[in-house]
This record gives sequence, structure tokens and C-alpha cells, in this order.
Amino acid sequence: MTDITVGITVGIIVGIWLVGKLPWHCLGATIPIRHKGSSRDIAPKTHQKNLVLPTFLNMPLNIANLVLEKMELKDLLKARKVCRSLRTAVDKFGLRFDQINLFLGRDNVEICMRGTTIRYTTAANGNSNVTHNGQKTIIAEENFVERAAKDFKILSKHARKIDIRNFTENRRDIIKTFNEIWNTEKCILVKEIRLRHFSFDEVLTNLPWFNAKKLKTIELNWMKSIDRFERITQLEQWKNAEVVKIGSKIASIMIVHFFHFKCFTINHIDEFPAQAAIQMRDDLLRRSTFQSCYIIFYKSKTNPIEIAKVFKPDYTGENVFNIEYSNGNDKFDISLQEFSYYFLLNMNRSLSV
Repeated sequence: MTDITVGITVGIIVGIWLVGKLPWHCLGATIPIRHKGSSRDIAPKTHQKNLVLPTFLNMPLNIANLVLEKMELKDLLKARKVCRSLRTAVDKFGLRFDQINLFLGRDNVEICMRGTTIRYTTAANGNSNVTHNGQKTIIAEENFVERAAKDFKILSKHARKIDIRNFTENRRDIIKTFNEIWNTEKCILVKEIRLRHFSFDEVLTNLPWFNAKKLKTIELNWMKSIDRFERITQLEQWKNAEVVKIGSKIASIMIVHFFHFKCFTINHIDEFPAQAAIQMRDDLLRRSTFQSCYIIFYKSKTNPIEIAKVFKPDYTGENVFNIEYSNGNDKFDISLQEFSYYFLLNMNRSLSV
């Protein structure tokens, strides 16, 4: 029986050059079939008609993934736009980012991940410049903010944590564009989100982008114009999160809205009266889910001795203290540290009684 060397697809090699390197029809190119020991091609038209040429899209999954692993981020994004099947293949492969950083500026947007940065700027005639690894690409007839928002929406589906910094100042159109594009999704599956330099109203608009069942950690820093903080407590994302960190000033009466979290940090409270400590002792510390909290408050309106007596009635020590408190079911380490202008209150669950 004559051995025949089967035609071999060059799709694996060409796959590495999937985007912008060779025409897509080259994926079906084959090596001519020859008889063993013969220099004569035996690829008659009848054979060619019946031969089904493998392409990248019907390669075995493990082979396709090897190709995708060789592609740069920019090429993966381009590949998703070729057809629905390739978009599905890239999404199933997953871009797999631990964290993605989004920087919103007045005249540019930057997306950073895995040590690489994609920069979006405006170009002439309503076009966009996209720069990656020193290479600039012009995207025709698309605003740079729209292009960045669409790419970020794609990338965000494959991230564990997202960090967004807003330096747009008075460019409300940039935030508005992101809102319009992201409102079509409203199910971004990330575990952690950090928003910086947003107004409180913008935070209320942005948080619903993220899937409430998936989101576990919320960090909000340098929020501006906080009005009626209790509004955020109505969001499902706030209700379902396990860890919250607030880096902006809030009123002490708002502390009760943090009691359902496992861990929380409040970096700026105007005052911390003994009544707030009593609420934490009688409510927060009796919740089985609570693990720890950090609260920073100004010294001028606080009496640390009164706070200590809430947890140890016979306390007669100094402003700085470290108390072991038990409510009969659990033990907690409660400490107060003193700094130049503020106190830091720390509560941690310790061993059960």
C-alpha cells in the first residue's frame, strides 16, 4: 500500500499572524500531496474538491489556544472583530487579567494591564490614535473615547479587579460616553472595583455597571460632593459586597450602614462619639459575619477614654489603648492609635470563647 503524505495546514503558523499580517484566506493553504518516493504532485482537481481544509476556527481547542497565547493584546482585540466565531474563540480562551487600570484624562484615555499600556488620543477629522508598544494606529471615524470605552468593556470581562481614575476635570462628556456604552452591559463580572476622583453622583451611576452577585470588594477614594450618603446603601452592589473601603469624609451616623460587611475601612469621619462605639458593640460585634474594621477620625471632637469605657467600663488608662473585649460568644481585639491630627480605631475578631 502506497503511503501518502497528508496535506498539512499552515494555519498554526499563520495563526500567530492572525491580525494584520496575512489575508484570512491564507489559513486554508496546504502543502501539495505527493506519493512516497515520487516528485510528482498528485493533487488532481477531484481530490481538491473533496478535501476539507482545516482552518484556525476548526482546529482542536488545545492547538487554537497555543496560537492565541502567542498573540499580543492588541491583536486579540482585533481578532475579536473579524467574525462571531473568532470573537467566541478569543472570549473562551480568556484574556485573564488580574487587574486592569483605566486612566481617564482630559485629552486621552489609557488602559493598563500586564505591564503594558494602550493609549487613546484624538486625531484629525474625528479619527482616533491608538498607541500600543510604540506603534500608533489610526481608527477612522471614531472618537477616541468611544474606542477606549468599547475596548475597555471587552477587557473588563476578563479581569478580577478594575481600578478607574478620573482626571477629566470638567470634561463630563468623557464620563457620559463611558456611561452610554457601559449601560448596554450592566453585568461586568469582576470581584473588586476601585473608583477614584469621581463625584458621588457618578459613583451612584457607575456601580450598577458591575454584577452585584460577583462583586465582593468596593473601594471609593476621593469622592467629591457627597450628598445624602445613604443613597448608596440602596444599591445591590453595596448590599451584597463583603469588603468596603471609603477614602472620603462621611458623617459618623453613617457607620451603621457598614455593619453588614465582613471588613470595612473608613478613612475620614468628622467625629466618633461614644454612641457610635455603643452601636458597634451592641450590633456589629454580635454579627457572625464581621471580621475587622479600621476607622480614622479627627482628634478635636473625640474623647478616647469614653470610647475605651464602652468596651471596658473600668478603664482608666491613656488615650492610646489595646483592649480585649468579649461579648460571651466571641473575642475582639480593639485598639486606638494616636497620630498628629487623628485617631485610628481598629477592631479585629480573635478566637471564639
